[in-house]
Amino acid sequence: MRLLSHAIAVLKSRSGNHLLILSCGVIPVLLAAGLALFRPTSVSSLDDAVYDTVLRWAHTKPPSDGVVIIDVDERSLSTIGQWPWRRDLIGRLIGRLREEGASIIALDIIFAEPDRYERDDELAEALRQGRVVLGYALTFDATAGTPDRCVLHPLSLAMLQLPEESGDTPFFRAAGAVCALPMLAQAAGA
Repeated sequence: MRLLSHAIAVLKSRSGNHLLILSCGVIPVLLAAGLALFRPTSVSSLDDAVYDTVLRWAHTKPPSDGVVIIDVDERSLSTIGQWPWRRDLIGRLIGRLREEGASIIALDIIFAEPDRYERDDELAEALRQGRVVLGYALTFDATAGTPDRCVLHPLSLAMLQLPEESGDTPFFRAAGAVCALPMLAQAAGA
């Protein structure tokens, strides 16, 4: 309040243009600061209403809080055909998911063999555009080993062990992995 009375006193002491310039700058700033600090409920509801109107005008979709799972079901198989689908079709599906606003696309599919229709290049192009994670399956057969062609992007894992523990980790130790074709794994990047 003292600040507002000081500003009014300054306004009274100035003349002409100074008074106009000062009043056009200081009064709105002080008013906005006062409303921000002592936010009345009427201002809060007006702010919410203006925000809602701006969102409606912008035609934005509200973000989803959930994970969306797209399943290859019987209807999909009868419409598109038997599994596995052509890689260009999966690439178009990835593109469509991006257009719909997917932030991350995780494929629970292992593309371990070349496409029988030779469409791996088209899927690789869709993967290069980002935000796609490919999976791989761990094998626990000691004789299998990881093929040299695997391009893995493992997550770093931090493990803490107490000093009295025996040194054995509580996790299974994988001997190898079944992974995507190198060109697809490199294109995905994760």
